[in-house]
Amino acid sequence: AMHLFIPHHVFYNHEWGFDVGKYVWAVMPTMGDWIYSFVYMLGGETSVRLINFSFILILSRLTYELVLWIKGNETGAKWAVLILLSSPLTLLESSSVFIEPIWSVFVVAGVMMVMKLMLINHTNNKNYLIISAILLGGALATKAVTFMALPVLLVLLIFYYKSWLLNMRMGALTLSVVIFLLIGGMPYLNAYIITDNPVFPFFNEFFQSAQYPVVNFSASAFFEKGVTWDTIYRITFDSGKYLESNPGAGGFQWLLLLLPSLIFIILTINQRGLWLAFIALISIILIFQQTAYLRYIYPFYTILIVLIGLFVSSIVSSSSKKLRITVVIASAIVILLNILYIKSAAGYASINLPVLTSVKQKDNYLSSRIPLRSTVKFVNEINTKNDPVAVFSSPHMAGLNADALYVNWYNHKFRDSVSSAK
Repeated sequence: AMHLFIPHHVFYNHEWGFDVGKYVWAVMPTMGDWIYSFVYMLGGETSVRLINFSFILILSRLTYELVLWIKGNETGAKWAVLILLSSPLTLLESSSVFIEPIWSVFVVAGVMMVMKLMLINHTNNKNYLIISAILLGGALATKAVTFMALPVLLVLLIFYYKSWLLNMRMGALTLSVVIFLLIGGMPYLNAYIITDNPVFPFFNEFFQSAQYPVVNFSASAFFEKGVTWDTIYRITFDSGKYLESNPGAGGFQWLLLLLPSLIFIILTINQRGLWLAFIALISIILIFQQTAYLRYIYPFYTILIVLIGLFVSSIVSSSSKKLRITVVIASAIVILLNILYIKSAAGYASINLPVLTSVKQKDNYLSSRIPLRSTVKFVNEINTKNDPVAVFSSPHMAGLNADALYVNWYNHKFRDSVSSAK
């Protein structure tokens, strides 16, 4: 609807119009979609999906490295990667063209660089700061939800200012700030110039852009908000209130392994683990205050799995055989349950492997599951003048050469026109 629609629109029209009259999300941060656009021009949708999956592999590597960096071992790091890859949410992210894998790589790598900047007195501190600026700027240019995590990192940088700021040259600090603003601030400056609202269409009750009703926009009004004492339980068994999904979509690691992991980190006073837990948990709480949506916490979801990897690392190295066996069995049960419920987030009726090896099988699959994808090709053939196409069904119009007019929040003007028609 969006993340594949934009690349084809750029490919066919040689530009992206930033026309919020047609697409409310036209000026939202779209770094992920620009990355998709580059490869779409070379290899179409297949390339986009391969790039998306590649970022999942990078995120897996980051998970492995981060477990080791917070003083875990290879065994725990491998368990953490297994848990991440077995999670139903990861299947959703890796088998789609959502931009959370790209965003999560920027966020998790950026957090890792900030942690190294704070906790390691090293001559490379300048490099850590500059790399942090590049990565977090990329995260901000990919997804506006990054704003929820940046205050947490800023608090840590202020708290540890003696370990990095006092030894930092003003030129390096200035360069890092400029890089961060150039990369991360560009989409918001662009949105402000076009609409008078830098985060259009969000918070429009405050910014009052004439391009959107004077209300605070929410695309996910039917999801939960906030955090309660039983949030972990509800994410697991009432997942439909946190994602378009069935029960089990959040993964089962939270019920069996997260609390013991947090208790272990507190008792052992693992400084790196404690700060990672602080970053992840506070960011999740802040994000959930706006919308309790699982896709929006995917990088912090990954960081919590890193903490589980640290816990497993320490237990499998302990002298207590019973404790080792218990934790390994619990971890194996988590992965088994995740695999049993692997389709709960992605909503697949079945996972059809022959589709991956046969063009004919793929075409048959699309015709039976999403016939609209085949319809787009037909519309392109008959719509020789590329007149706008009204869409009264699901908005899966990627590949359309013309503009699409949707009867939903994507195009509220057209929706309202249709609703008010006599």
